[in-house]
Amino acid sequence: MIESIYKLEMELKVKTDTEYTYSEELFSDFHKDAYGFRPRGHRFYDASPAEKQEIWDAVGRAFDRRQEEEAELEAQSLIDFEKEVQAYIELGAGDRQTAIRWMTQNETFYHIQDVELWVWKQGILFTDYGRKLVKELMDIVTFTEVTGGYYDNPEWNIEHARSTK
Repeated sequence: MIESIYKLEMELKVKTDTEYTYSEELFSDFHKDAYGFRPRGHRFYDASPAEKQEIWDAVGRAFDRRQEEEAELEAQSLIDFEKEVQAYIELGAGDRQTAIRWMTQNETFYHIQDVELWVWKQGILFTDYGRKLVKELMDIVTFTEVTGGYYDNPEWNIEHARSTK
């Protein structure tokens, strides 16, 4: 009798474990990816397993919609960027490299992160094209050396070291 109850419990446990695909540990991250903010005080945490699965599935659908929207926006941003490059070429830049140099001439670049920021502002950083553009820009832009900052000032460093003890 005890053995059959144990087997029944194990069968129910396996069935229950495989019925639900939600993860309480990942819900906050999943919600943030879908809606852009974390779910503070969300009813998910107090819901029954079946309700949690319904909420999880709804967040999944929202996540899929957001991914589609982001893909459409990236595609449009890429088209817009290429049109802008072409416009610079037609205005006299002559070639792509010169056009991009003209597009970035009013920017100050200190580090690769500044290049990535510029590409991010174009809406294409997280695309294959954007990653290639970052590499291309590394040979086009002029980097400005940082001097005279806090870390270059020995007096500031000594004061800072004393104040953090």
